[in-house]
Amino acid sequence: GWAVAQVQGNKVADYDVQDAAGTRGIRVYFQEALLGHIVLNMRLERTLGDASGSFTLPKLTLRDARAERGYLLLKAEKGVRLKEQKADGLTEVHTASVPFHVPEAQRAYRFKSGAWTLQLVIEQANAAIHAELFHLTSLGEGALYGSVSITFRIEGAPVRKFVLKIPVGYQNIEFTGRDVRSWERESDLVTVYLQEKVLGDYTLLLT
Repeated sequence: GWAVAQVQGNKVADYDVQDAAGTRGIRVYFQEALLGHIVLNMRLERTLGDASGSFTLPKLTLRDARAERGYLLLKAEKGVRLKEQKADGLTEVHTASVPFHVPEAQRAYRFKSGAWTLQLVIEQANAAIHAELFHLTSLGEGALYGSVSITFRIEGAPVRKFVLKIPVGYQNIEFTGRDVRSWERESDLVTVYLQEKVLGDYTLLLT
């Protein structure tokens, strides 16, 4: 299920989490009794994996609340699309019409009661990679030396590896680039692994 990673807000002293009858309760303690407008920020986490799938958005309700209304704003990392599978008690609105701004938000909803549910499907976008290569070759005593500067343009979805085709006769190859973790060779195919996913422009130097 969803784990409570953090609860923040003005005058928040502490909080605890209690599970009972299939529901998870979050009790928030304040430094003093409060009255009026109060804003709480809660971060929930759940491992979904890299594969596409579906999940139900966690719903927060306030015990003994006379009314519940508000907005849902959905955002995902680049290369991931959130598609609505089922929505009840929600009205979809433009992401720019909500009273708070979240850059690159994909979807937004408004609700007027706590009786809402939202199921989403995760879709992985395909990466489109364009490459521009600059070759430099030099001749030494009994050997031919070369280097290639490769500028990648990655669009659609971030990537964490590049697969290059290099003739088997090329030896003592090395790769230099931002966050290069390792590389492995199998015949004429070389896979370069990065520490983090990259999107946009990326330069890799092969010598």
